[in-house]
Amino acid sequence: MIQKARSKMMTIMKKKNRGFTLIELMVVIAISSIVAAAIYSFSDYYQKTYIIQEGIVVMEQGLRASIYYMEDEIRMAGYDPDRQPGGNSDAEIREALNNKIVFIYAVDKDGKDNDGDGFIDESDELLEGIKYELYTDEDGIQKLGRATMKTFHKKDDPDPLEFNSPQPVAEHVSALDFVYLDGNGNITGNLNDIRSVQITIVARAARGYSNYINNTEYYNQQEETPPIFTAPGDHFRRRVLRTQVKCRNLGLNVD
Repeated sequence: MIQKARSKMMTIMKKKNRGFTLIELMVVIAISSIVAAAIYSFSDYYQKTYIIQEGIVVMEQGLRASIYYMEDEIRMAGYDPDRQPGGNSDAEIREALNNKIVFIYAVDKDGKDNDGDGFIDESDELLEGIKYELYTDEDGIQKLGRATMKTFHKKDDPDPLEFNSPQPVAEHVSALDFVYLDGNGNITGNLNDIRSVQITIVARAARGYSNYINNTEYYNQQEETPPIFTAPGDHFRRRVLRTQVKCRNLGLNVD
């Protein structure tokens, strides 16, 4: 009797310790693989989405900063506190192209050490020239560049303006567009008639997104055709920012 009970107990214990069958293991592995693949897929998707959104934020911040910077300086075009009412001045817009602007303003009475020598408003800190245009660096990245004159010019100096190499204001800029308006808000190509400047910048994110195709046409404030830029069917998201700057110091040299 006792022997039968022991034999029965051993049989039960053997059944309990025999483990999983090969089929059971294969089913478990298959289910685990599906779950792991799903987790990886969701993780990869959200990581890519985060990187893309982060790139868009950086792009938009760069656009806003560059527009603000340009507004602040272009507004000063033509500034010269020594100009007499109705008198002429070398502080003016020198070039007004649709993709480049060159302008001059006086800095000898702005309360700043513009040449960085430790002295404020020296007699040789007179006219500063600024140039904004696009350029491409050695890595092939197109940027919005800001260049200053190599030396401050004396007033009534007839020498041509010589500029330093451009410094980047914003990266991955697809288009830069200027429209020049007279006092009545009409487009003008006459430097003496310019009273305000419309600025349009199109920039793209640094990273592309494989599931996104960009064929968008981008226009300036005039919405004239052709557009200032048409995306070439690439994978980059872009943003456009527009503003208008009133150059309050222009027109003061009209006799």
